[in-house]
Amino acid sequence: MDQFSASAALRSGEVDWWEVPLNDQAQALARDRDITVVSHFATAMGILRFNHLHPPFNNVAVRRALLGAVDQAEAMTAVAGTDRAFWHDGIGLFPAGTPLANDAGIEVVRWRAPAITAKR
Repeated sequence: MDQFSASAALRSGEVDWWEVPLNDQAQALARDRDITVVSHFATAMGILRFNHLHPPFNNVAVRRALLGAVDQAEAMTAVAGTDRAFWHDGIGLFPAGTPLANDAGIEVVRWRAPAITAKR
C-alpha cells in the first residue's frame, strides 16, 4: 500500500495502525485528535562510530576533534524531521528515562557553534 493510501485508510478507520509512515505524514497525523502517533525514535537509538582501524580515524586526536564537531540536534533533524516531539538530543549512550541514563561525559557532544569575532 502506498503512503497516501495508508494515511487515508488510517484516517477513515479501515486500518487500526500504521507502522512506518513518512516523517511528514506522521507529523500531519499527529495533528488529528483521533489518531495517536508514537515515535519509534523514542525507543530507537542511533550510534555514530568512527572506523578506528583506518586513517585518519586510527588517530585518537582526530576522533576527539571530530567528535566536538558532531551536532546531535542536526543529526536528529536530518533523520526525524524538525518536530522535536519525535526525537531527543543531549543524551549519552543510555536513552533518557532508562535506569542507566546519566550525563557523564555528555559535554563532549553538547555542540556549540564557534564564536565569530570581527577583525579590526
